[in-house]
Amino acid sequence: RAILEAIPDVILIHDRHGRVLRVKESARSPHCFQKERIEGKCIADIFPGKKGREMLLKIEESCQTGQTQVLETDLDTDRGKLSYEIRYVCMEDRQVLAVARNTTDTRITQQGLNLRNRALEAAGNGIIIADAILPDFPIIYSNNAFTEITQYSAEESIGKNCRFLQGPQTDPEKVRQIREALDKGTQCRVEVRNYRKDGSLFWNELTITPIRNDVGELTHFIGVQNDISTRVLEGERKDRIRRILEAITHDKPLKKIAGMIASFLRVYFPYKGIQIALWQPGSEVLETLSEIGLPAVLSHKLRKVGLKKDTGCPCAMAVKTRKASVLEDLENNEASGKFIKTIKGVNIKSCWSFPILSSEKKVLGT
Repeated sequence: RAILEAIPDVILIHDRHGRVLRVKESARSPHCFQKERIEGKCIADIFPGKKGREMLLKIEESCQTGQTQVLETDLDTDRGKLSYEIRYVCMEDRQVLAVARNTTDTRITQQGLNLRNRALEAAGNGIIIADAILPDFPIIYSNNAFTEITQYSAEESIGKNCRFLQGPQTDPEKVRQIREALDKGTQCRVEVRNYRKDGSLFWNELTITPIRNDVGELTHFIGVQNDISTRVLEGERKDRIRRILEAITHDKPLKKIAGMIASFLRVYFPYKGIQIALWQPGSEVLETLSEIGLPAVLSHKLRKVGLKKDTGCPCAMAVKTRKASVLEDLENNEASGKFIKTIKGVNIKSCWSFPILSSEKKVLGT
């Protein structure tokens, strides 16, 4: 009896027709479950309409199948709308035990969690949650935006430390700041260069926030990521252009200026070879001022490009026509010449050459 009194659920005994034989109330039973109001009555009279019919059906099914039947329902009571989970068990004497548990608070909590989860999934920022108790702080959650930014799915991320986003060009000082914040359980914000799954770089504005439980123990870290590549690269672009213009106004050597321009272009075309060549009026050759990322054999070939003979070199064509010269899909391109043979030999797929024109529309180089 003491055990039954300690149970917070309402317990009812029905006959197989739904009449309430006995009731054990809970401390805060609403009127619809109070003993003096419902004992001896049929459940269909206590809950007229659809609710009562659903309860009767569960009682009948429990008697027919001998298996526990579960009904989740919302009841209009003197204390407002309450959610209940009612379990029906048919006993040996063909009576049915019903245990009604008030799940209102649980459902409200679950609805709040569901709303929070939907908000996390809909967020435009990448969000990860790491376990601060387990060794190496493994990720236990990542949202859709994290996948969009990094290309790593939740399945590929969960269980790992987020250092898999780091690479050769990740600033060690930024890594040290992150590690210090994790070790001390403090908040930190850094702008760090990370790597996507395909190896491409992006600038990550990362905010790490520690989460503590009710007694102040560190349990989790939340990491919020914002891809700021566009903003950072735009700032770098303006800074590089400023330095190039300063070099020009200070009459720095052409080779130095060309090197700065080639490096600038390499940032935006990281997997392409770049060459800047100078053409002196009256000269029959293009001479390399600067190049970066070209195979050695092609670099040697482009050092001096003759303009008299037709070698198939798009650089020479750009000087002659003052227009862009483009060779694409070289594997299937039928173009011929010594230069074409060379670039095909080093597995280059395409080649673009653009004339550099003066303010008077005279060709200066490519």
